[in-house]
Amino acid sequence: LPIIIFANWRGFSGGQKDMYEQILKFGAEIVRALRGASAPVLVYIPPGAELRGGAWAVVDPSVNSLRMEMYADPEARGGVLEAEAIVEVKFKQRDILKTMHRLDPELQRIGARIAELKEQIKEISKGLDRRGSIDESLVRTDAGKAAETRVRELETELLAAEKTAKAREKELSPIYHQIAVQFAELHDTAERMLEKGCIFDIIPWRDSRRQLYWRLKRLLRQNEQERRIQEAVKPADKMEQGPAAATLRRWFTEDRGETQSHQWEHDNEAVCKWLEAQAADDNSVLERNLRSIQQDALLQAVNNLVVAL
Repeated sequence: LPIIIFANWRGFSGGQKDMYEQILKFGAEIVRALRGASAPVLVYIPPGAELRGGAWAVVDPSVNSLRMEMYADPEARGGVLEAEAIVEVKFKQRDILKTMHRLDPELQRIGARIAELKEQIKEISKGLDRRGSIDESLVRTDAGKAAETRVRELETELLAAEKTAKAREKELSPIYHQIAVQFAELHDTAERMLEKGCIFDIIPWRDSRRQLYWRLKRLLRQNEQERRIQEAVKPADKMEQGPAAATLRRWFTEDRGETQSHQWEHDNEAVCKWLEAQAADDNSVLERNLRSIQQDALLQAVNNLVVAL
């Protein structure tokens, strides 16, 4: 039987609850059933729905590329990883901090001041040893005492600036994280899925009933005629579904002409009605071509038998 799946699932988490409920086991059984499907299977992601993780792997059209197709509403989302997980993997906290210091004027000002303070401390402390104390000969002088006092003042100001920078980073961190999540979600839109070839088309919810109806009906009629083509050439050779579909498309172009050939890809209703009309007329292009290839296959089979004898 043909199947239409309205997908709004998240994947297998690996948690104790999922293991107890045997989510992985039943997911594998669904994949096994879909892989062996002989009728069309249409997967549709409704508006506001999400298809994530292991659930995506279960109903991915690559499970049965000959029978399965996936569609989505413009407001649907889908992907192997959720946006939060993508950010955790691809945009870690250290990357967020780098972005803050590159974009935020306040952090840039504080960063410039910290660099300036460090440079001043370095210049004044040229007479300091590695332990950070001033040489005894220098401490005895007024200049040495002034240098030591100035270094301590600068270090105090440096600590305050670094504390201010940390507070600013803490304030901005959730904002930048949320922006990163929103950016990651842009990669899960229907447009992105279509661009990457994950779905066949974007179908708005208001048009889904009509379009899915005609798509499913067209696929049923098309599969029926493809099987007839495969049966017709069976005496001489074995034909897979792909070549049979290409043959059927060639006959459609032969009957409708090059100017109407685009309908094969974009007008399911027109193709469905053409298939029904062709099957009902014994003198149609489809029926004549079927009889022709069947005769050729029988002749080829007889020739092969004669050669073998």
